[in-house]
Amino acid sequence: MKRIYHNHELWEEVKYNMYGSINPVNKDLIVNRVIFFFRNEGLIRKYMLYVIKNFKYSCEHNLTNVNMNRVAWLGQAAVAAWNKIPEDITRIAWNYLTESEMSRANKIAQDYISYWEEENAEKIS
Repeated sequence: MKRIYHNHELWEEVKYNMYGSINPVNKDLIVNRVIFFFRNEGLIRKYMLYVIKNFKYSCEHNLTNVNMNRVAWLGQAAVAAWNKIPEDITRIAWNYLTESEMSRANKIAQDYISYWEEENAEKIS
């Protein structure tokens, strides 16, 4: 796969607070929101598709990097797109999910990554 790079100023997930912060007073509440997100297949699908369709530069930059955890990136970007929750909070919440919930979310993410690769085959080959 041909690697595509974009300057971080173009990354769409930045506008959704993916690398930002939250008020620590609300941390437990926000962690619980992320758990809710990953337990809701409809939300997972809706926001992963949103990222795939609307984060052009971020997807090109991150999904062409086969040396990173693309599945995790897509999940974190989806949570940020859903509710402007930073990726560090998503990583904390992930540890509260069951193996089954994790597997389902990872499978959905991999399916959307495969879809994105098919849609962008000419650009990335």
